[in-house]
Amino acid sequence: MSRNLGGESQVILPTNQKLVMVTWKGDDIWMLFRPARKDEKAETYTFQEKSLLGVLQGKVIIKENF
Repeated sequence: MSRNLGGESQVILPTNQKLVMVTWKGDDIWMLFRPARKDEKAETYTFQEKSLLGVLQGKVIIKENF
C-alpha cells in the first residue's frame, strides 16, 4: 500500500531474525533475513521510495525483534 499510495507502513521481523536485504517486486515487498548471532543487536531500517516527481513516495520501516 505504501508503494502505490505513498505514506508509511511498518514491518516487525520474526523474533531473533536479522534483515539482510529488502526489495519490491510488483506490489509485494520481499525480505531476506537470517538468524541473529548472539553478539548482534536489534536495528531499525527505513526502506524509502524516491520518485522523480516527489509525490506519492512510500516508506517501509522494518524493525528487528530480539
